[in-house]
Amino acid sequence: MGVLRFRFGPTLGEMTQGINSMCDNGWTGPDALRQAAGQARKQEGTAMRYGLAWISALGLAGCVEGGAPPSAEAECGAADLQGLVGQPRAAFDDSAVDGPVRVLPPGSMMTMDHRPERLNLELDEAGRITRVWCG
Repeated sequence: MGVLRFRFGPTLGEMTQGINSMCDNGWTGPDALRQAAGQARKQEGTAMRYGLAWISALGLAGCVEGGAPPSAEAECGAADLQGLVGQPRAAFDDSAVDGPVRVLPPGSMMTMDHRPERLNLELDEAGRITRVWCG
C-alpha cells in the first residue's frame, strides 16, 4: 500500500532555480527573494485549501460502530425521574442519585457547561419541580 504524500509549495531546489533565473534577468537579490516568497505563498495557500478539504472529508467519513449514542437523559437518570415534574421539591431525594445534582430555583444563575452525568432540577416560584434534565 502506498503512502499519500502532500507537497505544499515548491521545493528548495525549485525556489533556488527561480531566484537564479530572476537574478540573471537583472533582478536584485532582495527583489528576487520577495518575488519567490510571494509565489510560494500563493501555491502554498491553494495547496493548503485542498489539503484541508481532504482532511475534513476524511474526518467526516470516520467509521462509527454501533447504533445511536446513548441519550443524555440515560446518562444521569433524568428519564426515570420525569414523574417528579409538578411535585414539590421535597419529593426528590438527593441521596437516591449517584452523580452530581443541581437544583435551580427561579431566577437563579447557572453555568453553561454541559455535563451529561449531572442531573438538573428546575423549580418554579411555589417550589415545584418544572423540569428534569441532564447537562
